[in-house]
Amino acid sequence: MIGTIDNFSLYSQDLEDGTTTFIFSYDIPTGDIGGYYLYQSYDNITFTSVKFLIDYSHFVIGDNADEYTQESNSTAFFTYSVGPGETDGRLLYFKIQGIQKK
Repeated sequence: MIGTIDNFSLYSQDLEDGTTTFIFSYDIPTGDIGGYYLYQSYDNITFTSVKFLIDYSHFVIGDNADEYTQESNSTAFFTYSVGPGETDGRLLYFKIQGIQKK
C-alpha cells in the first residue's frame, strides 16, 4: 500500500533550443514505491502516459540517473522534456501516479 501524492506542482520550467523541460515536485508518499507515471492532457479530461521514472530509493551507482526521480528533504522531483512545437500556445495539464513496488 502506498500513500497519496500530495503537493504535486510545477517546480521549474526551462526552454532551451526549442525543448521545454519541466521539473515537478511533490511530497514523497509513504509505502514501498516502485516508480511513477506522469500523465499529460491538453483538455484536462483525456490524459496520456508520457513518462515513467523509477523511484530514487532503487537507484544503484552506475545506473542511468535520468531513469530515476530525484529526492531532497522529503520532496521528490520528476523531470520531463518535450521537443519543439509540442507546447506552442497550448495549455498543458499533468498528473502523476505512484506505482507500488512488486
